[in-house]
Amino acid sequence: DYENTWTWPNTVSFGVVGGNGTNFTTVRPFPPARLTHNFPQYLTYFAVLELIGLTVLTHLSHLIKFFLTLVIAVIQGFINLNLLQDSLDYYDDRTYGASDHDMSHSITLTVIVVVVAVCLILINRQLEVTSRRLFLWQKEVEEQREMVADMRLKNEALVYNILPPHVAKHFLGQSKKDEELYSKSYEAVGVLFAAMPNFSDFYTEDSVNNQGLECLRFLNEVISDYDAVS
Repeated sequence: DYENTWTWPNTVSFGVVGGNGTNFTTVRPFPPARLTHNFPQYLTYFAVLELIGLTVLTHLSHLIKFFLTLVIAVIQGFINLNLLQDSLDYYDDRTYGASDHDMSHSITLTVIVVVVAVCLILINRQLEVTSRRLFLWQKEVEEQREMVADMRLKNEALVYNILPPHVAKHFLGQSKKDEELYSKSYEAVGVLFAAMPNFSDFYTEDSVNNQGLECLRFLNEVISDYDAVS
């Protein structure tokens, strides 16, 4: 008993005997069945689609995208230059009709994967820079909005300290013209002049005083006491 071992040759040479001698022609045979398929370059196109799909994942850091893109590009380049080289060479022979063309599909597809990977790495970096910039702008807008809200509260407190409550509500309740006057008749009117020396030294915008609101509230209580006396 014996076992026959078959190996697939890389090239086959044919000899033709003529008057001038023997001419040899070298051709590449059909590759094995496991490597024979109609469009071997489609695997590279699928890898490019994977790289593009990876770019769409905006919640991932550009470093993670860079690592995954590099891994996919290296693996696909290895497949093109080693595992699929025979199939791609056979595809070139079948498509172009010659085995000595300028550049094989295995090299061309590998270059395409590398170029796409480099472009997507740059795009991912730019997208993250833009996202961080938008986040900082949004945070700045929120801080300015909070400052405007605090300023509004302080202005309302000052208005209530300067004007009587019913007058302050009249002007703050709705939009009023600057030249519009407010008046109301009373049978008896009293005027009290008072002063609080060194109030500016007492007023501080600290976190303990709730950014100065507690000082204004104290001033309002003092003025309310004067109103109660009058």
